[in-house]
Amino acid sequence: MKVKDGKIPNKELSYFFAYGIFRPGEIPFLGIDKYVSQITKITIKGKLLIRDGIILIINGNDNIEGFLLEFKNNQKDEAYDHIMGLEPMDLFAWAEGEFETIKFNILTARKEQKNTRYLDVFFDYPTTKNDPYFREGIEKLKKYTKKIPDNFHDSIDDVFDIQMRYLFLWIIFERFLLLRYGFGKKVNPRLKKISEDPIFKKALIKYVNTDLPNRSVFYAGSGEYSVTLDPKNASDSIDYYYKIRSNITHRGKLEKENDFMIIKNSFIELLKIVDEIISHYIIECHKIEGRYKT
Repeated sequence: MKVKDGKIPNKELSYFFAYGIFRPGEIPFLGIDKYVSQITKITIKGKLLIRDGIILIINGNDNIEGFLLEFKNNQKDEAYDHIMGLEPMDLFAWAEGEFETIKFNILTARKEQKNTRYLDVFFDYPTTKNDPYFREGIEKLKKYTKKIPDNFHDSIDDVFDIQMRYLFLWIIFERFLLLRYGFGKKVNPRLKKISEDPIFKKALIKYVNTDLPNRSVFYAGSGEYSVTLDPKNASDSIDYYYKIRSNITHRGKLEKENDFMIIKNSFIELLKIVDEIISHYIIECHKIEGRYKT
């Protein structure tokens, strides 16, 4: 593998070697599936590393199994732009490799660092669709919903518990949004993307209870601006749920009864919404995996 510029791929090449999160059947592959015309399973030489859950490759002598993706000639620019928008380029560098007579682009490790470990390619290969946050994490929160009191009983423990669970739900949701829409440092572009997602819109209509009181929240700063939960307005709705998360993160909530009911109702709704979104896309991942027999 030869690194040239490192910052951008050679867009003259129609082939891309996927060995990590862009393997067919992974959540990030959903974003480039429409640009792919053909997939071939191949093996190249290299060495795999893992850093913060992200798989990296360097030159080496291990057999690395992966997939040679061929992009449609008139859409390869869009495919590469999507990949560049998703991957954290402070970790990766673009390089070129060759398999038989085919030249391809590949994302390699920009450099080895102390917090990097070697990956056992046979027994330690992570997959996004079986992420424990999306399975065990969601299930743990579902079990908790059965223990939430219907009403506030003047217990500060209930207020603390619901805030902890709501923040953990957002950890799961943001983890999914990173994989689906990109690793950029700013969350707003990902929130905008999910607000445009038809699965999110349908889930809002399905699960949001419009008869409940207190469906507006104020910004944690001046308190002058508010956003209202409206299942027919996906942009305001994701902003509403995120503002509750932000308000908890900044200073916590202590207006016991009012805060408890707002967070409780939002937690129950958003858990169902997030579960439906993640379940839908994991099913899509399995369909793609079956299509390419990966």
